Amino acid sequence: LVTSVAAVLVVLIAGIVISTIFAVGQFRARAEAMLYIQITKEADEYIRGGFFAKGPETTIREALDTASKNLEYNSKFLEEQFGPRVEALMRGALGTTYLGIGLYKEAEPHMECAHQFFRDEFGEENRGTLWIMGNLALLYQQQKRYEEAGQLYVKVLETQRRVLGEEDPGTLTAMYNLVSLYKDQERYEEAELLLVKTLEDMRRGGEAYSLMRVPIDKLASLYKDQGRYEEAGQLYVKALETARRVLGEEDPQTLTIVTAISNLGVEQYRAGAYQNALVTLTRIRRLRQTAFKQSKASDVAFIAMALHQLGRTQEAQAVLEQLRDLFEDDKQHHEQSYLQEAEQLLAGENSRIYLVWECIETERLEEARQLLGDLKPLPTQKGLEIDGGIQSVFKALAWAYCHRGKSHNRRGEYDKAIGDYETAVRGDPGYAPALNNLGWLLATCP
Repeated sequence: LVTSVAAVLVVLIAGIVISTIFAVGQFRARAEAMLYIQITKEADEYIRGGFFAKGPETTIREALDTASKNLEYNSKFLEEQFGPRVEALMRGALGTTYLGIGLYKEAEPHMECAHQFFRDEFGEENRGTLWIMGNLALLYQQQKRYEEAGQLYVKVLETQRRVLGEEDPGTLTAMYNLVSLYKDQERYEEAELLLVKTLEDMRRGGEAYSLMRVPIDKLASLYKDQGRYEEAGQLYVKALETARRVLGEEDPQTLTIVTAISNLGVEQYRAGAYQNALVTLTRIRRLRQTAFKQSKASDVAFIAMALHQLGRTQEAQAVLEQLRDLFEDDKQHHEQSYLQEAEQLLAGENSRIYLVWECIETERLEEARQLLGDLKPLPTQKGLEIDGGIQSVFKALAWAYCHRGKSHNRRGEYDKAIGDYETAVRGDPGYAPALNNLGWLLATCP
């Protein structure tokens, strides 16, 4: 089966190329080369889309290997009948697909052959040649052959700039690829110079143009890789100020920058930069409250945790209580993992509340309920803080039972679903989804 699929694949690619060659007729040189490389990309996408959807990776490899063998076997025939173009196109498609699934050794001969053909046939300034050259550089980069990759990336970038201009998408892609290589080599200063120059060029094109996310994200990422979180934050804040002024508060571009700043705060926290995280997340929380009249659970959770890590315990507890308030309705439950992390951190690893959350996370709901049963008579042991923690975990357990009840319901296990809904209601009598689902099942089930 795999052999037949691979054979059909090769025939299809060849058929597309051959029919196109006849169709273009008198068109040659650059126009023809552009067409060929487009076909290569389409063939590449066909291979990826078809095989990735149809089976495990071993099947993909077997199909590609068979296609490669068929290509070698038919190479002479293809060249005699159609010239070297068809083989070069198919090798480009096979090579980039091998590259895409991490089979670098298998990709190399195909890509080098395709590169040589395009370079000799159309020259190094042709888009097709540049595309193949960029993929070959990526292959070398993945193999840690950095010197060879760098030579190709630099050549592609210089050619793109000269032929297509600084602002062409292909030029920007070539620059990002070279930045990626420099990062792999820890040549941060050279990578930074490239990205800063790109941003400066964009700013000269106007404020709206300067908000292109990719170079901003890549420069911020470069700063973060070096622990330069403050500079990354300043970069995003400046972009956000421009976006709010030029595009408005609710423009998608503005919102993505808001998300980027929020993510930066989380990364700062994870890296142990608690004070920086607190500053970043507090700033973005205030912005959300001012612009959108709401807070995001993840922001509030990490603010509480950062305060706790900084020894500001009372402030941390106050923010944690605000976080709990966000979960009063069902809208924030997709972010419950942040509530759990904050609750566990502030409660401490040796607390029973910590264990209850752990049981909920691992779906040991009955064990969690037993632990809560032991805790319930002790709400005043440490005052309101424990009360809030118990109430929060009760709500989380009720949600978990309700969620499991829905799964039972979908499978037609109605008795189990009713049992879970009843447990959820006992744990949190005001939890509307559990009440509604329980009422519906009791009314409709025999």
